[in-house]
Amino acid sequence: MKENEISKDDFIKLPADEISEITKNLGKPKVGIFVTDGNRRMTLAFSELDPKKDEFYYENARMTTHYFMNNLKVFFRHGLQTLFIPLISSNVFHRNKKYQDITLKEGLFTILKNEDWLDFYDENDIRVHVYGQLAYFQKSSHSMIHEWIEDVKNHTSKNKTHHLFYGFLSPTRIGMELIRLGIDFYKKYGRDPTYQEQVEMYYGEIIPPAEFFIMSTKFAGLGALPPLICGQETQMYFVAAPGVFALTQDTYRKILYDLLFCRLNSANNEYINPDTKDIESLRNYYVNHQSTVIGIGRRIGKFWTPEI
Repeated sequence: MKENEISKDDFIKLPADEISEITKNLGKPKVGIFVTDGNRRMTLAFSELDPKKDEFYYENARMTTHYFMNNLKVFFRHGLQTLFIPLISSNVFHRNKKYQDITLKEGLFTILKNEDWLDFYDENDIRVHVYGQLAYFQKSSHSMIHEWIEDVKNHTSKNKTHHLFYGFLSPTRIGMELIRLGIDFYKKYGRDPTYQEQVEMYYGEIIPPAEFFIMSTKFAGLGALPPLICGQETQMYFVAAPGVFALTQDTYRKILYDLLFCRLNSANNEYINPDTKDIESLRNYYVNHQSTVIGIGRRIGKFWTPEI
């Protein structure tokens, strides 16, 4: 399918199963990354609860997991095979104790143990995987989280259609965990591992490079990029509102259309036989946007938001 065969407006109005078929025929996207950032700010904006009270943190967990299930439905019902969710970064454990003891535990218990969530994984044939530094949970006051992780992995182990990777404390940089895996591989085989072998060692299976990365509110989410699977094939998208709130069916379809019919179609042979009118339009675009900066923002009270 070529770009001129379907307009953006028409694409956004298609039934989900038709879009899923389009992605299947095109063979992409197969792998995506979604960072669910800004959830406390979302709870503050929509709940009107006092952020110093326990009720705020319980509502934070409830609201976040409610939207999060809808996010997953959007991704998988539009044909995505594998989704990475960098769920918990190390800085989470530097936040206040109420966030850890209430929001973190309540939220993780919901998506890893709640019966409605387990039914959701089964109904949509989703297999849950995990990556990162799971040993942390075995040695801390959060040891029950490690048990929940093992339970959901076992529960969904026979599901095959979709793969959901939850990331826990996984660094973007090449950390000691990857170095140790490389050393063990060299001792066993007497050579360096290939790229695909590194991916398989870290994630437990061979995974193609991610085609898109979606993050929200603050660009600090770049620190959540999963190791090894991001490269020049990975297209970056930024939503202005918190991710779980912003990632709707309409939002994802806009991203899919851009990915399938705009970005990827312009990646090859872009300098061969250029149209004179296109060159003129390109020149005008560059002149008009010489001072445009993507990523600057403004303050709303104490909060930074992207300027759009």
